Amino acid sequence: MTDYAKMRYNLLGQANHWFPGIRAEAIDPTALKDCLANSPHAEKIPDLLIETHQLLAGEAVKRLRSD
Repeated sequence: MTDYAKMRYNLLGQANHWFPGIRAEAIDPTALKDCLANSPHAEKIPDLLIETHQLLAGEAVKRLRSD
């Protein structure tokens, strides 16, 4: 599953509406403060995002087009 997760993670931001979102490296942890205000895991989430990015990041993958 790790290989599949890497492939999907590296598609983020590369395939328009098919894979919306951004990779964790582009997230400012201080910007998360408001949306995590009520989370019991608010302190852990920024570190988990960094750890996940380190595990899954690789070269950006382009989605195959069927035009």
